[in-house]
Amino acid sequence: MSNVTTKTEPKVLVFAGQGLNCEAETLAAFTQVGFAGDIVHVDDVLANDFDLMAYQVIAVPGGFSYGDHIGAGKALANRLKTGLTERFTRFMEASDKLAIGICNGCQALVKSDLWQHPDQRQSVTLTANDHGTYVCRWVEVERGEGGEAWFSQTPQQFALPIAHGEGRFMASDALTPALSYIGDNPNGSRENCAALTGYDGRALVMMPHPERAVRFTQQPDWTLVREECRRNGQETPDHGPGQAIFASAAHWFAR
Repeated sequence: MSNVTTKTEPKVLVFAGQGLNCEAETLAAFTQVGFAGDIVHVDDVLANDFDLMAYQVIAVPGGFSYGDHIGAGKALANRLKTGLTERFTRFMEASDKLAIGICNGCQALVKSDLWQHPDQRQSVTLTANDHGTYVCRWVEVERGEGGEAWFSQTPQQFALPIAHGEGRFMASDALTPALSYIGDNPNGSRENCAALTGYDGRALVMMPHPERAVRFTQQPDWTLVREECRRNGQETPDHGPGQAIFASAAHWFAR
């Protein structure tokens, strides 16, 4: 009999419903790097008998939860804060768990304060872009401090797409971004902040959409890069820059 043991694939819980609309892409990004997972309606997640601990990662994806009628992510934040705080905190206090909130999911986790430990909370929110308009384009970002669970496989600088009207990180004190915008700040965030981490880097809240950048052909310049690779006798890349964020999470569980 073999004494070799193999690790089971980590499992991700992806929220859906009530206006969230990026759940399929988010789950696909995780499964691409070896995760198993489920898409579950937020109402079912909030049910008292739902077991968060059966998962290794919680992902709150992008969208327009509750139509953003009282502010982006605010209504979902209120529901999560009143119905999930105790269980989410217990989940994140386990040292083998990760969480990610992307765009609207970021807004919900930030405004509910779930992304940071109750004993280490900083006053942070997200508000309307300083130019007053919705922005949808690719931006350059740079890794900051912490967040090895989510950024160990990424380069120091890379590009990701954004799509938001209320992506401006604001805080009463200085922020320590996990990702910072390089050059042009697309929304006026303090310290050029594009993402923050809590729980010793295991909880990531970010406004860019890595799940929209996991394939090479999702990049805006993919045809140009393809031709350059052909002319230089190089292989065309398989993945886009966002894939490395999900690969980092997979690497963290495989360590």
